[in-house]
Amino acid sequence: MATFLNIDPRTGFAPLAWQSGIGTVIVAHKDKKPLLPHHVEGVWMYCDYVLDVFGEGRGAPARLYSQEAFGKWWGRYCVEQREFRGGKGGEGCR
Repeated sequence: MATFLNIDPRTGFAPLAWQSGIGTVIVAHKDKKPLLPHHVEGVWMYCDYVLDVFGEGRGAPARLYSQEAFGKWWGRYCVEQREFRGGKGGEGCR
């Protein structure tokens, strides 16, 4: 998961040091606000989505590198997770 969070937006690859046996990592908000586990999972899954688009062979998907693009994806992701996991959705899944 941490490797995906460190991909280079131009190449789709993480630095070599992050590609194998990185060990324990800490993920935190720069502004020190709470970081919920489902938010980390969501960002990881967004990185996975970006890498899938990279795999289509058209270069870096710069159109996905904005808060607006992430927000649209996040809305769909939350709906999908509610259907998959059941329940009413977690806090912050707006």
